[in-house]
Amino acid sequence: GPTNIWTGKSLRDGQSIWSLRGGSGGHGGLGGDIISEFPDFVHSNGKVYKGGTYTSNNNTPSYPQGSFSITNWTNYPNAGNLPRPSGPFRMIEGQEYIDARSLANRTNEMLKRQGVFPRGTDIHEIHPVKFGGSPTDISNKVALPRNIHSQFTNWWNNLQRSLPR
Repeated sequence: GPTNIWTGKSLRDGQSIWSLRGGSGGHGGLGGDIISEFPDFVHSNGKVYKGGTYTSNNNTPSYPQGSFSITNWTNYPNAGNLPRPSGPFRMIEGQEYIDARSLANRTNEMLKRQGVFPRGTDIHEIHPVKFGGSPTDISNKVALPRNIHSQFTNWWNNLQRSLPR
């Protein structure tokens, strides 16, 4: 019968064995990809589900180190009915941020000059550049009055202050 390729042990019918394999998988503290090995399974309705080995990395995208998700959106502004960015988020700092912010500012000014966004408004990046959002993608940008834009800026600044250093 089938065996767990890592331990060499035989699998019994219906048995599911999970093992961890060292590697560069995107699973943080787990230290590797999650491997699931299981035999063919016949459902009570007669349908056969093919067993095999499945690696979580086959279906899980890899994210840069330091990436995170936001699950607590308490007090996120609802002005303008803007969508929340979906992430993943990664705080960028130093020269990487300086370069990205400079590119965003030049892009925003060009968009205003071309009449895409009205002068006298702030351009808000829905997924902020500081948190890994695109500095140039127009779908990541929206024009807002300054008083509305400041609500979003304050929320993201508060999040930044709350993150561990």
